[in-house]
This record gives sequence, C-alpha cells and structure tokens, in this order.
Amino acid sequence: MKKILICRNEKGEVSDVEDILVSCGAFDVVGAPTDMDSAIERAKSEEYDLFVLDLSALHENSYMNVLTLQTARPGLPILAMAETLKYTEFLGHFVGNPIAQLELPPDKEKVITTVCRSLKLHTEEMEEILEIAMAASKAEQPQILIVDDNAMILRSMKGLLESSYKVYLANSGPTALKAVKNKKPDVVLLDYEMPDMDGREVLRRIREDD
Repeated sequence: MKKILICRNEKGEVSDVEDILVSCGAFDVVGAPTDMDSAIERAKSEEYDLFVLDLSALHENSYMNVLTLQTARPGLPILAMAETLKYTEFLGHFVGNPIAQLELPPDKEKVITTVCRSLKLHTEEMEEILEIAMAASKAEQPQILIVDDNAMILRSMKGLLESSYKVYLANSGPTALKAVKNKKPDVVLLDYEMPDMDGREVLRRIREDD
C-alpha cells in the first residue's frame, strides 16, 4: 500500500483531500499536523511514496526547504494542494523541479486520478481504485423515495435527482410502505392522489411506525 504524507493546517485539521484519500482505502495516509517546514523535514527523514504540501501554509523560507527536499529525496513525487491562482503564484517563485497541482476545491475523481498518476500506478489499478471510491460515494448519497402511480412522473423525477441522490421508486401506497421499512430513505416525495391507498393514508401509516 502506497504511503502518502499530507500537510494539515496549523490547527492539525483534516482537509477534504485527506478525507477523499482515506475513504478510498487504497492508500496509507499520514497527516502532518505541523507547520509546513516541519512537514517538509518529516518528508526528508521518513519513507513516503508521495508528499502533498499545502500551499496556503507555505512561508517565504519554505521555498528553499522544498528545494532541499527535492535534493534529499529526488525520487519522491510532490503535489501542491492549492487553488489555481495560488498555484500559479507558487510557480512564479519556485525554481526547483516541476511540482504538479492537486486542484482545490477538491473533486473526488480528479484527486484520485492526480494522486494515482503521481504514484505512477497502472491504468487498471487506478480504474479499480476509482470504481471503489465512486461506489462508496454513491452509497453515502442521501436516499429519496418517490411515490407516484404515474410511471411518467416517476421516470421524470428519477432523471432529475439520480445524479445527486440515491433514488427509489414506488408506484403505490403498499409498495411505498415496504420501501420505507426496508430502505429507510432520508426523504419521501409522496403523491397525494393515488388509487386504493392515497398519500394521506400512506403518510399516516409512516408516522404510526416509530
């Protein structure tokens, strides 16, 4: 498992990028809850496969320390975690070997792809990590149950919501009650007018069940 050292801010708080990398389960992620210069020293003295530095914590003296890190650990890939403007500014001051950007704000797929490429992982391995990570994201999505006896409305609502939510469909009151019990959705979008068991009756039965 590849070992990644990632800088945290001065309070030692976990960044969104660190959260993404940890959630993959494919990397050994070590957070450095110290100032930038101490983190660079740690990268020099310990064995890591990748160092992610936080440009927001970079001080004037840090530029020279990054250069000495490149000299001390020439094979260590380094990523600069920053928004594009900050990264461009960094490139204007830094005279060492090129350092790639880990773009902020983080996009899960871009973060994983950038890290995998920096680690020189095979395409198949990168795709496997991405697949697992994106499936985990899907599982974490809020769940919505849409209840309507009109199939066209069900399809339309599903099309509008499924990119951001995990969507379940029910075309009747009894089916909806089973879905609520089994899936435990976060939100129910409930049609009021349905045959046999209308929306008011479905709502009453949902609320009766603690």
